[in-house]
Amino acid sequence: MPADTTPADPQDQFAQWAAKDGPAKIITALCAHLEAGHSWGHTELPADLTPQQRRQVRDLLGTKWDASGRGVTPHMLKTRLIKQGLDADTALRQLIGRDLTNRRTQLREHRARAAAERQDALDTLIEAGVPRTEAETWLGRRGLPPAGHGQLLAHVQKIATVWRHLPHGGDTIMLSVLADAACDDPHALDRRAGRLGLDILRLANSNAPDADDNAYDIEGWRTAWDTLGVVCDPLSSRVLVLNLPLTGTAAACAITAAGCQTGEPVWLTWRSLNGDFALDHNQCGQDRRVDVYVCENPTVVAAAADALGARTHPLVCTNGVPSGAVRKLLAGLATTGARLIIRADDDPAGQAIVQQLLSLVPHAMLWRYTRRAPDTATPARQYEERVLATLLTDLSRD
Repeated sequence: MPADTTPADPQDQFAQWAAKDGPAKIITALCAHLEAGHSWGHTELPADLTPQQRRQVRDLLGTKWDASGRGVTPHMLKTRLIKQGLDADTALRQLIGRDLTNRRTQLREHRARAAAERQDALDTLIEAGVPRTEAETWLGRRGLPPAGHGQLLAHVQKIATVWRHLPHGGDTIMLSVLADAACDDPHALDRRAGRLGLDILRLANSNAPDADDNAYDIEGWRTAWDTLGVVCDPLSSRVLVLNLPLTGTAAACAITAAGCQTGEPVWLTWRSLNGDFALDHNQCGQDRRVDVYVCENPTVVAAAADALGARTHPLVCTNGVPSGAVRKLLAGLATTGARLIIRADDDPAGQAIVQQLLSLVPHAMLWRYTRRAPDTATPARQYEERVLATLLTDLSRD
């Protein structure tokens, strides 16, 4: 039979050459070079060839190249493939069995998608009522779902739904009730249920820690939700009162009645305020509107109990940042005829407390207090203990 004189296919020859150890290194480096967004240029490919592997590469690039001691450039490979009748891009694609991905273009497209998603997330938070500054700060935090694949926006949409259900200066709500209303799951906002509840607290408090683990202990978690009017535990959320006679169906009414008889301060839980309650004007000895004083520090309550006992005007103590029980009590008093007269320490924390109280009960009066921005430095901070004698004079019913 006559010898087969069919010329070898150039693509097959290229594939046979590329299967050898040295050429395989060159092809791997070439693919990485092109996928990084570079061209078939004159940059040498990073391939460390042994003498044997260099001889294998010589089969394509020739002895002149081998004698030069130079590295391999994409341009050299392209030139040799063209001489063999091959289109370099097509030949490489057929060799590796896939299209090359331009990672530079891919990264640019991903960055554009991520920027668009972050903007959508910001717009979603603002539409839900989150102030722009707070929303922008929160979106810059570490640990959020990555943008660009829809995960960040999906997370933000859940947060926005919960944010719309927050009391926002109104009455309080149980955490489980909030979670059920916003997430259709009473446990969706539990401390160990995931990052949803934690990120809501971070959004509300720019000083909240970034770390996922142990970001809040139990008490810190309850306090953080309390500042939003959300009660985690109806028994741990409390408010301190002195001579505050209440009437109604709430259990707190019987508790305060006992305290009023002895002039002894009492703690009321959020749970004890469930039901109806209002100031008992008869016990106050007044038919007109009754003044209820509000302070920040338990020291004031203790001093009033010691010096005045049952002869003091009704007094409510926030004991620092107003808890859910404080908010529930003051909101109820404001709607049932009490005139609230409020104050706190004259320092940044105290100013923030007064601002919270005025958001809750906007018609309250200030008690020997001047409002200023919470971050404004005062020449001499006036803590309640420093004006205690004056405050006790105001509290005396004599």
